[in-house]
Amino acid sequence: MVNKIFDLLGIFSLTTLLPKILLQEAWKIKLKWDDPLPENIQKTFWKWRDETQYLEKIVILRYVEINGNSELHLFVDACKSSYGACVYVRTVTP
Repeated sequence: MVNKIFDLLGIFSLTTLLPKILLQEAWKIKLKWDDPLPENIQKTFWKWRDETQYLEKIVILRYVEINGNSELHLFVDACKSSYGACVYVRTVTP
């Protein structure tokens, strides 16, 4: 399911983070290939999967005008299980 989300620019990386963390949790408890996942991991995954339907409704415009009023913004954050960064240009136009 995670590999079906095509995200060349990484815009949806926050969306694909949860199943990757769940996969890490399964590795940590050393499940065999055909062992069932613990119920808490299953419930979390199915909830995530059901919510991915909303991704279809997201529209991201890719035009950026850069002029003398443009500002570059950078945000970074980290936690125990992941880290992330976002850079964007803010331009005020008439």
